[in-house]
Amino acid sequence: MTVGDGTCNDGNFCSTMDGFKLGLPNNSCFAATYLAGDTTCGQDSNNCTTGTAPCNVSATVLGIPASGGSCTPGGGVPTKQPVSWANLGLGCGSPQLTAAGCNGTQVCLPRAGGDFVGGVCIMHVDDVSCPPGTFTEKHVFYQDFTDDRGCGECACGAAADGTCPATVELYGSDTCTAGSLLSSIPAGACVDLVGNPEIQGRKLSAIGLPTGGSCAASGGDATGDAEPTDATTFCCTQ
Repeated sequence: MTVGDGTCNDGNFCSTMDGFKLGLPNNSCFAATYLAGDTTCGQDSNNCTTGTAPCNVSATVLGIPASGGSCTPGGGVPTKQPVSWANLGLGCGSPQLTAAGCNGTQVCLPRAGGDFVGGVCIMHVDDVSCPPGTFTEKHVFYQDFTDDRGCGECACGAAADGTCPATVELYGSDTCTAGSLLSSIPAGACVDLVGNPEIQGRKLSAIGLPTGGSCAASGGDATGDAEPTDATTFCCTQ
């Protein structure tokens, strides 16, 4: 706890009692040997008043940090976008072969109509190179895919920034009698004092269960990919 010669809203006040002991957190009275009510609080270089203003204007109780604790990691389940194909292929084969107008081992085939490629194509299972010669325009289509997309394991770092609730009561007597109560301050707060009082006793209430805090998350990186399978190569004339 800290007592200073400026109000809680004054960010440049002098700490006249820094590290003021609070006693055990069992709501018992802890007597102080410090007698307040002074007006000479410290040195000019320390921003303290020197006989012209009260020393005990505000009191600050720091937050009580929580210790230990842990976080249970969650997530790690991928959110997959549906697999979609860039192009749709449809092939029609086994046309009726005729020898009319053809020489040697050549045969005549009808040209495809509609949305089909204008030339004539040959096909081969798997992704292969087209043969040299007439059928040089390559198209590859797939019938299926494998999908091993996933997420790496999620993890949590150590718990941090949690605080424990407690209240400090300041008294003007070293026996902490009810009539001498000066102020009640929650841990992590500042209160302004009235009348530059002597602070001779204080009580620290039992520290409650921690609140707040967080754990730094890690992991959960995307893994794997969706890959096409069952390729068929079509080699067509220009």
